[in-house]
Amino acid sequence: MEAGASCLQLDITASQAELDTKIEMAETMFGPIDILVNNAGYAEVGILEDSSQEVFQRQYDTNVFGTIKVTRSILPFFRRRRAGTIVMMSSAAGNLGMPGASPYVSSKFALEGLSECLRLETAHLNIQTLVIQPGMFRTSSLNARSYRNNNSGLEDYAALNERMGVANSMQGTQRGEPEKLVMRVVDMVKGSGLAEGKPMPETLPIGIDAVKAIRLKCEKTLRNLQEWEEMSCGTDY
Repeated sequence: MEAGASCLQLDITASQAELDTKIEMAETMFGPIDILVNNAGYAEVGILEDSSQEVFQRQYDTNVFGTIKVTRSILPFFRRRRAGTIVMMSSAAGNLGMPGASPYVSSKFALEGLSECLRLETAHLNIQTLVIQPGMFRTSSLNARSYRNNNSGLEDYAALNERMGVANSMQGTQRGEPEKLVMRVVDMVKGSGLAEGKPMPETLPIGIDAVKAIRLKCEKTLRNLQEWEEMSCGTDY
């Protein structure tokens, strides 16, 4: 490539065996891999009732199962070296239910649960796992290749589907600048810039909208715990 990078193409929906081979090739061609960024993904949107099983399967094949397979392929090398960093590109939607985006949002919730387990399973091997939770950035996430609308036109959901159509029309007007997002991730992995001298967190929301939305969700959860604590507790023998 013009900038001097070398690339190796892979499809994360391929078989585990094929992905294992690709990672072995990458280690041979480029030397030891020390960072894995699981960035592949796209959005299937639609009402739960309106989205077929095939829609959910497609979404999870890429956003969840593909990520699992690539991560599984790299872990033997990280374990052997007792070092490695895994970055999971999630979304603010990995914390927040969004009406009209059930396939996508649920896949990001699954990714975050997976990441938390992985972090705990591999911490003693000096393998770090970081979840990035971007808000709305001016990427191709809402274009036809990265965004699939599965609205079949059920009348009871017409107003919601209309709002989802408005959200889709935001492409090119999102406030987040992708280059700044990338540099934040680089700083987190390298421990440079605003991350210098700080331990890597488990999750990092990026973007004002992501920070505000996740903070509101956390505050709501705390209020719910306080309000219903008597109901929630007192169930032991």
